[in-house]
Amino acid sequence: MKNVKECIDAEMNYRLASIFIDYLYHKEAIDKKELNRVRKKLKKKYNPPTKRLEGLSGKRNN
Repeated sequence: MKNVKECIDAEMNYRLASIFIDYLYHKEAIDKKELNRVRKKLKKKYNPPTKRLEGLSGKRNN
């Protein structure tokens, strides 16, 4: 189990990387397919604590 600092670091790194890839998509530097591929990799790499809140885990939130 992660400690609090590791959880915060994972969330922060995930959010920053997500913002960056969203920017690249907005600027048309990457396409939708690449955006989704990178998002999946980010979720797997960082396993952000809030991914279930965003509906990113593939599971229902209720």
